[in-house]
Amino acid sequence: MHRAPPPCPPARVRWVSSWRKVSYAHNVASTVEKATVRHVLTHLAGPYVVGIDAGGTKTRCVVLTLGGALAGSGTGPGANPNSGGDTAGALSTALSEALGDLDRTHVLTGVFGIAGAGSAGRPAAVAAARRAWQAMGLRGSPAVVTDIAVAFAAGTSRSKGIVVFSGTGAGAAVISDGTIVQRADGYGFLVGDEGSAVWLGKEAVRAALAAYDGRGSPTLLTDSVPRALLGPSVVAEIDAARRRQHRAHRPLAMAHTARGTESVSSVGEPRPS
Repeated sequence: MHRAPPPCPPARVRWVSSWRKVSYAHNVASTVEKATVRHVLTHLAGPYVVGIDAGGTKTRCVVLTLGGALAGSGTGPGANPNSGGDTAGALSTALSEALGDLDRTHVLTGVFGIAGAGSAGRPAAVAAARRAWQAMGLRGSPAVVTDIAVAFAAGTSRSKGIVVFSGTGAGAAVISDGTIVQRADGYGFLVGDEGSAVWLGKEAVRAALAAYDGRGSPTLLTDSVPRALLGPSVVAEIDAARRRQHRAHRPLAMAHTARGTESVSSVGEPRPS
């Protein structure tokens, strides 16, 4: 004998049961979310270390926990004093943005890689780094190295090797324990940095100027460089002025040619009949 199926529970009972399931799922999700937030906050609570890469065009700063988690980042303008940068100002801008609302008493130390911080420029770079560090209310002083050493460290964890770089400046160096033991170029845009962005720009302008005044052959740069530096309207005005000047000198050139013909005739050359 077949038994009849159990009666279906009333709609209200079904609704209460579904609501309890949803409520339970919500509570579980909320608990997990709170635990995750607590973990993240604990994970990023410090202590911290600071790293800065200050080049000729841009300054970048990161704040990391000892476990390597990114707690903050910031950027600033170029910091190389040899390129006209305000080293202390650029460092302060990037550092302030990276620190944000972090507890600065938890910052242990920092390493600043600064362009132009080699030998002759080191005292000024160290002084600028200390000013920026102390302006943020941080204790102690950061270590200061060249941006070449920082570039090497960014590519490998080894203590010795060779780094080749080309940005605002360019060159190569042999690195040993964070120290440059030998280098090739990287001496700045006035006397070196062949292959750098500044060097390429200078060579382009030189080629365009040489073609413009007749010392060199025209190239694709003859038109593009003046337009990029001066703008199309200014270039059009210069070209129009050159054409007017050329037309004004044409009769004078013909007169000089005529006088030259008379001079040749006076020394015995046959005159045209």
